[in-house]
Amino acid sequence: MQPLEKSLSISQSIVIQLTETILSGDLPGGSELTQEELAETFGVSRMPVRDAISRLERRGLLERLPNRHVRVSPITGAHVLQIFAMIALCQAQCLEDLAQDPAAWQRFTETIPSRITADTMLRFHRTLAQSVSCAYLHALVTDMVECFVRVGLRAPDTRCTEGFRQYLLALAQKDLAGCRHALQEHCRAMGDSLIQNLPRNDT
Repeated sequence: MQPLEKSLSISQSIVIQLTETILSGDLPGGSELTQEELAETFGVSRMPVRDAISRLERRGLLERLPNRHVRVSPITGAHVLQIFAMIALCQAQCLEDLAQDPAAWQRFTETIPSRITADTMLRFHRTLAQSVSCAYLHALVTDMVECFVRVGLRAPDTRCTEGFRQYLLALAQKDLAGCRHALQEHCRAMGDSLIQNLPRNDT
């Protein structure tokens, strides 16, 4: 496990790290853990661990067992694709909302990166979340970006990068339908890359 990020709450940082570890295939379905083991691994008390476990349960990534044990849920390819399809839909909704405010749209499009790398793609996903005025949508998309997009962009392939390139082109033209389609392709490619790490019989 990596050191916890100081810019995040302890619970949120644990959620992010465990999500990445599960979706990357480093912690396969069926693995059992205890609250005590997790608290020791992260060097924290059991309280933020319990909160993180509850959040991961709601995502369907962990199953709670007796005696403070948890088990990693089997993750299927369909599950991963559903997650990334939802990310594309939520980000498209963010763009729809931004388009209603010309000043906000202008500020957002001024942050379009000149180079496309894994780092600039992740930063731009974060920028979209930060640009949303609706507090609930902001929190939802931020959580999606920090827990799913960041692991999906660990090693972006050509299709992922091309989808993002088309997304930026559509943004520059304020083509919301084009943005929606490109986001779907971009997010689908991230999901497909993660599926490669899943056990063959789970896809």
